[in-house]
Amino acid sequence: MRLTELGDHLTAMDLTSDLLINERPFVQVRLAREGLSPGFREEVDRIAESFPVRIVDTRVAAIPGALNDVTLADPMIRLAERDPEDLFKLAFERTFGVPPDSAHLDVFHQARAEA
Repeated sequence: MRLTELGDHLTAMDLTSDLLINERPFVQVRLAREGLSPGFREEVDRIAESFPVRIVDTRVAAIPGALNDVTLADPMIRLAERDPEDLFKLAFERTFGVPPDSAHLDVFHQARAEA
């Protein structure tokens, strides 16, 4: 869904506003990457404050059918010819919608060294 639709989806849950905190449902939000600003998580929290829910996770969904620059440049490149770090970065960004930061890369390098 798009961030602008979040309030509509939460309204459609038709929850009573007087639910105790431990009775409020946990909600995982999946947003379309298109049009998201860098501060989208704060906006999700702001919208959710008006509803009796507990946001446990906010993820950015990959755009179906999106192609990356490497695929466009050379679709016949062999996996053995790819740098493992580049593959990690690509997979991370497809999964989370943002590139990995230095902490993620540090863990990747540690795991690669142990393998």
